[in-house]
Amino acid sequence: MKKFTFYEVKIEEIEPGIVVTDYGSQLVTPVLLADLLDRLAREWGDTKIAMLTIAPSATEMGKFTSVVEEKNASGFIIASAVLASNQLQRELIRVVHGQKQTAHPRRIFEDKEEAIAWLREELHGR
Repeated sequence: MKKFTFYEVKIEEIEPGIVVTDYGSQLVTPVLLADLLDRLAREWGDTKIAMLTIAPSATEMGKFTSVVEEKNASGFIIASAVLASNQLQRELIRVVHGQKQTAHPRRIFEDKEEAIAWLREELHGR
């Protein structure tokens, strides 16, 4: 299973097909997201993945869905979960997710294990 760091973002395949991207203190921007999606596409190629994102801070979140579409991320990401650390973050993510849908399902979680269980179901249910 793969594990590496990309622009200070820790990326780890915690089980086959489930990838955690942990931005740590890194501010997520549309440019960083685009670069990360390119790297994930190169690393996993034709393999479908389910992705958990841990990102405590972001800017220009309204552009994220457009970046996902532009990079055709739904071609290799079959489901994505975001771990929200507080109520404000959850509400901001809900607003952004509600603005535009992606071709793959997305959910917000407060608990990492619940998120992984959901991703596992999505990955193996398809």
